[in-house]
Amino acid sequence: MTGETVMVDGPAEEDPRVLAKLERRRRLLQQAIGAAALIPVAAGLYGVLFGPALTGERLGTSGDSHYRYLSGLHLAVGLLCWSTIPSIESTGPRFRLLTLMVFIGGLARFFGMTLAGLPSFYMLGALTMELVVMPILCFWQWRIARGYAVEEKRPVIRRENQAPPPPVATAPVDGRVPAPRPQTVPDDLPEPVPAAASGDGTAMAAPPPPAPNPRVPETARSST
Repeated sequence: MTGETVMVDGPAEEDPRVLAKLERRRRLLQQAIGAAALIPVAAGLYGVLFGPALTGERLGTSGDSHYRYLSGLHLAVGLLCWSTIPSIESTGPRFRLLTLMVFIGGLARFFGMTLAGLPSFYMLGALTMELVVMPILCFWQWRIARGYAVEEKRPVIRRENQAPPPPVATAPVDGRVPAPRPQTVPDDLPEPVPAAASGDGTAMAAPPPPAPNPRVPETARSST
């Protein structure tokens, strides 16, 4: 039937409108992750260099050492989040692992808050990042990755009266033209008749066999 759409096997037929929409969402997610990861990078680097000066608390030697260690973990988490930005649609496992680590740390912070009371505004902001912002970014990343995966697996939709795409010619490797395939000769071909040599040395074609006389009967032809 002319004009009827059919599903055929082949590579995915990409929709420019869907891809443009996914690309806009991808850029927004990259900007959000870049801005969110700036907080643990800045806070972690400050804690490594200056210790607990940001909190206004005085700690002993062991407490200061442990605080700088935790600040180094914050710095590493922020840098790893930044490493997922260039290909955020394909770094789902790494980003989910980072989200799990941050979320568990937020749960520990919330547990301490229930025991010791409300901390400073800075700590409440960190708690919001750990328990709210990171899970939202993780879900957003999953939606973007799922959109790209669905678009890649979508089959080709072609109309019946539409001709199939022409075959793609393979380019030569390393600039070299591929060698032609050897032609196979069948085994049942007759052997060529050698040409006879003339008196001056030039080759002469062999005379064709005499044609049978149609007036001579078969019995007389065989007796002769």
